[in-house]
Amino acid sequence: MPFIRVHNIRLDIDEDPSRLSGLAAERIGVAEESVQELRLARKSLDARKRGRIKWVYSVDLLLENPPAESDRFSFVNDLDPFDEVTPGEEPLPGRPVIIGCGPAGIFAAYTLARFGYSPLVLERGAAVKERVQDVRKFWKGGPHNEESNLLFGEGGAGTFSDGKLTCRTSSPLISYILKVMVEHRGPAEILYESRPHIGTDRLRAVLVTMRKHMEESGAEFKFNTRMDDLIVRDGAIKGIQASGLGVTGQDGGEFLACGPLLLGIGHSARDTYEMLLSRGVEMEFKPFQFGLRVEHPQELIDRGQYGQSYGHPALGASEYILVREKGKKKRAIYSFCMCPGGIMLPSISESGMLCTNGMSNHKRDSGKANSGFVTTIGDFEIKGDDPLKGIRLQQQYESIAFNMGGKDYAAPAQSISDFMRGICSGRSFDSTYPRGLIDADLSKLMPPAVGRAMASTFKEFDRKLEGFSSDAAVVTGPESRGSSPVRICRNDETRESMTVGGLYPIGEGAGYAGGIISAAMDGMASALTIIRRYAVPK
Repeated sequence: MPFIRVHNIRLDIDEDPSRLSGLAAERIGVAEESVQELRLARKSLDARKRGRIKWVYSVDLLLENPPAESDRFSFVNDLDPFDEVTPGEEPLPGRPVIIGCGPAGIFAAYTLARFGYSPLVLERGAAVKERVQDVRKFWKGGPHNEESNLLFGEGGAGTFSDGKLTCRTSSPLISYILKVMVEHRGPAEILYESRPHIGTDRLRAVLVTMRKHMEESGAEFKFNTRMDDLIVRDGAIKGIQASGLGVTGQDGGEFLACGPLLLGIGHSARDTYEMLLSRGVEMEFKPFQFGLRVEHPQELIDRGQYGQSYGHPALGASEYILVREKGKKKRAIYSFCMCPGGIMLPSISESGMLCTNGMSNHKRDSGKANSGFVTTIGDFEIKGDDPLKGIRLQQQYESIAFNMGGKDYAAPAQSISDFMRGICSGRSFDSTYPRGLIDADLSKLMPPAVGRAMASTFKEFDRKLEGFSSDAAVVTGPESRGSSPVRICRNDETRESMTVGGLYPIGEGAGYAGGIISAAMDGMASALTIIRRYAVPK
């Protein structure tokens, strides 16, 4: 018997959610007694009228005698999106190998393992437990580990983030991905919250549980194993060389023959991009995000968003979305990766570089809110035809930031008011950033046109969010790793590299995703392409 979905049921923030069953039944004209089961499908907060904040629900009902079709509800499709997937007949040329254990690689592996293809996953960084230890040592002043850090390791960059699980597209794979996470120790509310987030602490448990499940289904994981080279013959992938693999080839290198090779390398594997380019893998410059990160007291944001409802225990740490649209003489600038109750981080992969990012735990209880504010750097803004010219620009400003911070991973910073006025007043800062902040001129951390646009935009945002540009706000930068500056070109139909057969670029590092969910979906899509082409190995 199918569930039916009832939309737009509104409750005051003090009202008891147990009223949902009766209100939903009344909405569709049935008795509440006929409701056999109710499950939340969506929960959002309407704070547009700050004095009358409402929860807005969609609910799924299982009814004893469901009514006929009506414009007051819709029937729910609970089908597994893989029910109609049929493996192909072409012999598999070798074991599928996945490079990278971020969202794209994990969900590609999960899909292949489900259908019996026993993938091997190689990750240059450490497994999550060891990785967390390495990151904490760095936060406390220890050396930077170039292979196990905030960007490399199990879970990819998303392991140290707010763990947002939103996606701009609609697909049955989205709900499937969320269900998989909940089945593997993820919080149940991600299935229905309008802006689901898992938090870095809860995500770690999900990663370990998913890995164990995949290993039981035939997948294999090797950490601290970096792909160093491709072996390409007759225009197709034959194998790889990798440090830490433990398998020695005839030439003395660590060689592994493979079948389909899925590249989920992430957007910060700069050495891997260089190698791929040298091996004839076609890639191109991709417009990317670049800017600064701003931190406020969470209380300031809550007061601005909730008004007189500020402090209500049902509300939690508030978020914001701020956008300045592109105009004739204006760059588009927008908030990105907003982390309520979060902390700011030195999100780097290379020693001697510095860039910022944010993360938060599931409870979002740090007392601070931070967000990136970014613009898009286009092809016309960087001279030359080098596909990696966006990486060169990132490195240029990340090196400047490292030197400005005293070469100890302190972050250059200004109060937002000083940044807008173009002065350094020698202030000290109250911040969550673990390696300390140093007062510095942030205009040197970005192209001049971007700096001018940021300063003028912050003045506009102060009118949209009260207190945004107060002295309590701290700006750091650069925010340079928001998206990949490279796209590894692939065939739209086969999803293979345009120049190397059997090579499948996936996820954010390949230039085809922009977050945890979209990267996971992209990895799954390529895995399904492989499944539909090749027979299950015996």
